[in-house]
Amino acid sequence: MKKYLIIIAVLFIGLVAAVFQYINTFQSEIAEAYQASKPTTGHAWSEMQCTAGICVTAGNKVGIGTDNPSDKLNVVGNVGVTGTITGGTDVCNGAGACLSQINSFIGSTALVNNVHNYAACTAAGGTVVDTDVSFKQCRFDSTTCPSGWAQYKSYVTRIETTCVGSGGSYQSGGGYAVCYSPSNCTVSGSAWANQGIGTCSYIGAFPYTGCSPCCSSGTCNGNINQIGCY
Repeated sequence: MKKYLIIIAVLFIGLVAAVFQYINTFQSEIAEAYQASKPTTGHAWSEMQCTAGICVTAGNKVGIGTDNPSDKLNVVGNVGVTGTITGGTDVCNGAGACLSQINSFIGSTALVNNVHNYAACTAAGGTVVDTDVSFKQCRFDSTTCPSGWAQYKSYVTRIETTCVGSGGSYQSGGGYAVCYSPSNCTVSGSAWANQGIGTCSYIGAFPYTGCSPCCSSGTCNGNINQIGCY
């Protein structure tokens, strides 16, 4: 009987030792995990919580890329935004520069020759585009500039245009004379450039009696669908 009691005591002591060893190992693993994930030196968990570079302080300040945010949201690094900033609140930096000021600043920028600005171009239905100087001009989807605007050089977008000449005949003194050389011509279309409407010459016939040689040349003007103005 005494032998069995000794065996039970040994087993109990071994079990207790195993339990203590497990507790010590578990505590070590917890400490290692804490050391690996705790905030940077100088901060404690009671002060902030950090996860994957995002920290929230006890004062409800959020830091991205920093563990010491000075504002409600403090981002260290570039910020990309997809969508629209909603809520009606402007976004400003600490110096008072705000997103709302950007449109105002851009709108007040002068176009070439300093007659109109970007905002006036947009308000008139145009688009601000590059030009051949350090300033820009306003492009309208039109054949002419709006009232109060003038064309800048010969900037246009041109549509291909064909003019048709036609032969004809006339009667003079009992005989007939015929225009044998009618011809067509085409002004090519072209993308936005300082090029003007473009012209070409065609040959047509006079429809009245007594002409000689009954043919004449005509000028064909190209059509435009966009024009640059200032």
